[in-house]
Amino acid sequence: MNVSFLETFYWVGTLKSFSEAAKRLRLTQPVVSMRMAALQRELGATLYRGSGKTFELTNAGRRVLLKCEAIVVLSKELAEQAREAASAATTGYVGVTDVMALSFLPEFLRRLSAHQSLNVGIKPGSLTDLKTALGNDDIDMALMLEPINDPTLLSDHVCELEVRWVGSPDLLPIDREMNISELVRLPIIRPPRNTYRYERLLEYFRWHEVPGVEMVQPRWIDVGLGIATSAHLASRGVGVTALPIAAVSHFVNGGSLSIIDVPQDFRPWRLAAVRKRSANPIVVEAAIECARRAASEFEETEGHGQYFRAIYA
Repeated sequence: MNVSFLETFYWVGTLKSFSEAAKRLRLTQPVVSMRMAALQRELGATLYRGSGKTFELTNAGRRVLLKCEAIVVLSKELAEQAREAASAATTGYVGVTDVMALSFLPEFLRRLSAHQSLNVGIKPGSLTDLKTALGNDDIDMALMLEPINDPTLLSDHVCELEVRWVGSPDLLPIDREMNISELVRLPIIRPPRNTYRYERLLEYFRWHEVPGVEMVQPRWIDVGLGIATSAHLASRGVGVTALPIAAVSHFVNGGSLSIIDVPQDFRPWRLAAVRKRSANPIVVEAAIECARRAASEFEETEGHGQYFRAIYA
């Protein structure tokens, strides 16, 4: 049933005039008459008698008028809600770890803000925090370090970060060259236990089969702090540590941290866009695209490409 015909009858019945209804709806009077005739045929009932001063609703017309009022109001509300929904921004949340925040987060936020239809908030946290947030549907996606061993989650690689040993120039030999067996004699700022950085550091020593690593336990400095604070402590000569250079480039470029030339390399860290299979595609697809473009932009500026590589789809 055509809602516009019901609306026309509503105004004809309320104003008791074809001509006044035509003015209210900005229609010609013949169009109003055509709609009324069509509505009566469709309903199979006579809704009114006479016209002008003799206009009168029938019993059926009075009942239909009451229903029309409700239908017209609801149709207006529905149209308004549809317009509001179409123009409203889609809201979502993306979780980030400190390595993301210290590297290409500014580029990522600029690209997100260009999406007028998106309103995406950022929630920082550790890998454990972000996994929990994903499981609780508190965030739509997380930009976090891999590997992610969870069959309920999907991940797309975004970038790789090269990790190097760093320390204060005052603490290191002049030539900055050092074998791993010499390195472990220095105080080593160790990441918080049960974190990605901690596991990668232990993996490094196991991978290179460093003899006597357990014997240097007193040289560990356990601070339980993030990348930025570890870099600050290392720049002040507290000890050496292993960090993704792209995330601490301002320390290196400023000369307060030096990269130690150790022949035994770290495996690159991989950062991925991780989300549930049921995640809102409007949010995650735009966020992944923004992350890829932001990573590419970051790689191409300020010499970051030496220690940072964007991974394309």
